[in-house]
Amino acid sequence: MLISALAALLMLAALAPAPAQTAHPPTSARHQAVAKPRRQSRSHAQRAPTRAASGISDGRALQIQQALVNAGYLHQTSGHWDAATRAAMTRYQKDHHWQTRYVPDARAIIALGLGPAMDGVPPTAAADNTTPDAHPDSSSAGR
Repeated sequence: MLISALAALLMLAALAPAPAQTAHPPTSARHQAVAKPRRQSRSHAQRAPTRAASGISDGRALQIQQALVNAGYLHQTSGHWDAATRAAMTRYQKDHHWQTRYVPDARAIIALGLGPAMDGVPPTAAADNTTPDAHPDSSSAGR
């Protein structure tokens, strides 16, 4: 009797309708269908050394080079933002304890006397964010 009951259950199971299919294929098949090739990250050596280098015009590069020559960081000008100029500016920024990831840094440009609206202010005063009248040895210091 037990055997006939089991046989009946097996027959019912075989005749029963299959469960409804889901709208989505299995997860692994779905991922394989839309898998995109992975983008390989560039190593530090492959990255561009600076972000500003591409936007510097030849005229501005020449101004920066002349200032670097006067400061003793560059030997000659080329009129182009090149590897020698970038290296000289990086050394200049490093010697002043400024960041070197973005070259040129705004502080370096101001310190070289090339910043905006600094007419009449000496480069060292511009770099210190002071004016010549703000020094203690001026006549207004005793008031």
